[in-house]
Amino acid sequence: MKLFASFTSPYARKVKVVAREKGIMDRMEEVFCDPWADPAELRFHNPHGKVPVLITDEGFSLFNSQLIVDYLDTTFDGPKMIPQSGRARWDVLNAVSLADGVLDASVVAFLERKRPELEQWNMLIDRNIGKVKRAIERMSETYQALPDELTLAHIMYANALEYVDFRLPDVFWRREHMALADWAQEISHRPSMQETQPREA
Repeated sequence: MKLFASFTSPYARKVKVVAREKGIMDRMEEVFCDPWADPAELRFHNPHGKVPVLITDEGFSLFNSQLIVDYLDTTFDGPKMIPQSGRARWDVLNAVSLADGVLDASVVAFLERKRPELEQWNMLIDRNIGKVKRAIERMSETYQALPDELTLAHIMYANALEYVDFRLPDVFWRREHMALADWAQEISHRPSMQETQPREA
């Protein structure tokens, strides 16, 4: 398999962490690229020109992070990242959706802030930072209800919170949610998370 990823994408990180937790990195080649450079090979496999993209051993491409995780989780042995059925499945997927929303809003706010200051739409920035803060509040209320064993929900809560630290350092969520910060720090110490921390290339 071949995984197209970047060093900063939290969506690619979702896949990279799951692959490590499932112990299948010996079957996967990681290809790091800059989606903003619009590389032809990336566009060939994903017309959106976004990461992550997984090229399977069968030769077909998957280019949505949740779809890729589902593929890895159902195709390979190792710990299951998503419960297979019942209320536990929907609780985990709902928590993943909450974390994905933090990523989506953080990306919008970060990219808007990269524009020249006089061209920035402050209402858009404030609206998305508000989404981030409300979602973190919900995480703080729900993290203790996550399953005892590691799931994609644990990974994504920690991934989203670290991405906020990386891209929106002025969202001082740790001061208001110290228990959540301590919990997330434990997840972040896992080798899979340490090896995939976001960084500038």
